[in-house]
Amino acid sequence: MTQRKDSSLVKEIQKVLLDDKGFLKGLMAESLQSLLHKEFDGFIGADPYKRSKERRGYRNGSYTRSLITRVGRIELQVCRDRDGMFQSELFHRYQRSEQAFMLSMIDLSGTRREVYPGCFNP
Repeated sequence: MTQRKDSSLVKEIQKVLLDDKGFLKGLMAESLQSLLHKEFDGFIGADPYKRSKERRGYRNGSYTRSLITRVGRIELQVCRDRDGMFQSELFHRYQRSEQAFMLSMIDLSGTRREVYPGCFNP
């Protein structure tokens, strides 16, 4: 009986993962957006609306950035600082494809684990 319930649960999960094309795209978009926000918070030195002695700048809105991946085009909101100094390490300035993005992630994986220990758990 338990095995039958487990197999039906596995089939439901497979259906969601394989049949719903928007699921993986949404999951990837949310993950990348979260990483961008964490990276920007680390750059500024303070969370949004928080005062801190370690603050190195101020937020100044965001701009939309498209990234083409295997699951489709993903629109990301990249944060800006007032001085225009923030440059994301997730992708290079004019990079638009997943292949270059994945290569940069591999190159930075050691550094990112040190900077954002909660984001990249082995």
